Amino acid sequence: MADRFVVCCYGLVFSDGKILIVRHKRPQRGNRWALPGGRLKAGEGFQRCIERMVEEQTSCTVKAARQITAAVSFSDGMSRDGQTILVFYLCKYQYGGPDAGEGVEAVLWADEELFTNMAEDMDFPYQFIDAVSALCIRGNMLPGLSFDFSKPESILRSMIID
Repeated sequence: MADRFVVCCYGLVFSDGKILIVRHKRPQRGNRWALPGGRLKAGEGFQRCIERMVEEQTSCTVKAARQITAAVSFSDGMSRDGQTILVFYLCKYQYGGPDAGEGVEAVLWADEELFTNMAEDMDFPYQFIDAVSALCIRGNMLPGLSFDFSKPESILRSMIID
């Protein structure tokens, strides 16, 4: 049982019917794609962490708008007691990027079709697929995945965000 937890925050950033994704340089990520984000610093809030990490990794400036979900990730080989809390926020894209930044080898805007294909091939950790599904799933997950990236953009349009 873990005595301490690592907290990581990730942003679901949408623009023009696409979602921002990154591929980290660290080999422990299995060379899979992910949402931009990372470790919460001491004294930092979730929203600030997400905004900072997205900018550092992608050169995109975003505003964290609303928490979508949270998940727990377990890893037997982790030196940090093996448990990580993952917090996911819907973010409003403001400007910039996408350019691969700190700790990232690639960044791109994925449309629904590309993201669906990558999700079906498990090119993302399942917690990340679940987070996007919580916001964007179209219909039933079975027999196949189908995402609607217009849903989060309509949510963001209806929110007042500075």
